[in-house]
Amino acid sequence: IDVLMVSEQEFQQRRITKQPLPVPVQVQNSAGPIHMTVPPRYTVPIIVDTSVSEPQTHTLRIELTNVGSGFPITEEDQTIGAGGRIIGTIDLLGPNGVAFEDCLNEGSGTTIDLNNVDLRIRETNSVPIVCTISVDPSVLSQARPMERFKLLFDLEYTYFVSATQGVLVNGR
Repeated sequence: IDVLMVSEQEFQQRRITKQPLPVPVQVQNSAGPIHMTVPPRYTVPIIVDTSVSEPQTHTLRIELTNVGSGFPITEEDQTIGAGGRIIGTIDLLGPNGVAFEDCLNEGSGTTIDLNNVDLRIRETNSVPIVCTISVDPSVLSQARPMERFKLLFDLEYTYFVSATQGVLVNGR
């Protein structure tokens, strides 16, 4: 997921002059059955007030959705059957001064370990991931009023697909 940050001054100037902003949020999924989406309400750029020096926080909501015809069956201790657990990491890649303040109650930094989170998804289900991103205003400047960061999801799961198949047996 690629997210645009823009200074408030640049945002206002583009609004007044009716200049469009680049696409604020871009999502690229793999061919796997679990996809990420960002609800329309959150597909706006992160607007940063560069007139202050304190870091600012912004909320980002991402939904993991099962688009396949099965469900995750990641092996777990003490669970019989398909628990639907997803494990892995979320990495924030961007300029210094941009980091998770909190994500899934797993603390701050640039990596969130999903192995410590009870993140589960079932057949036709989706699950929200809400992250608070901290942005140091010095990341943006007059010379560079726009910047981007990426959220890289490295998800691990075993996936079960149930299907009925016909079998033709030829005897000899």
